[in-house]
Amino acid sequence: MPYLPARLLPAEISRIGVAFTAIGIITPDPASVESVLTWASQLQHRVDYVIVKNALTEPADFTYWERSAQASEFRKIFQPAEITMQYRLPKFENPARQHGVTLGQAAARQVKVPELQQTTVVLRAQAYRRHLFSEFDRVRDRLLL
Repeated sequence: MPYLPARLLPAEISRIGVAFTAIGIITPDPASVESVLTWASQLQHRVDYVIVKNALTEPADFTYWERSAQASEFRKIFQPAEITMQYRLPKFENPARQHGVTLGQAAARQVKVPELQQTTVVLRAQAYRRHLFSEFDRVRDRLLL
């Protein structure tokens, strides 16, 4: 096993082929954007960025992300990849949260929660998952180097 120093510098890590991607999840709440901008101010250029726009409402209003000066500067400097997570109807989201069920489990009918076994809910979970996988495919170069 090769010896690794106790602390590698970012340049040394890059030379051995290791890269890091920071994934920030924002919502329409400006505080979520501020949180991402705060940790990005510490990470700077040491990582690539993927921003997940998590729509908690329909329609989702990401005005603060799209128009604030700080977020605009972040996007200009770091050019993060962006993906969206669709708004999930309460008929799916609430029982999934209450029972700790993942999107994949609901889409594959792997749960015994009656509300999540309804065909319409399963079909919706499958559509949410397809959309999310499609979004991951768009940013594959940031996630898999």
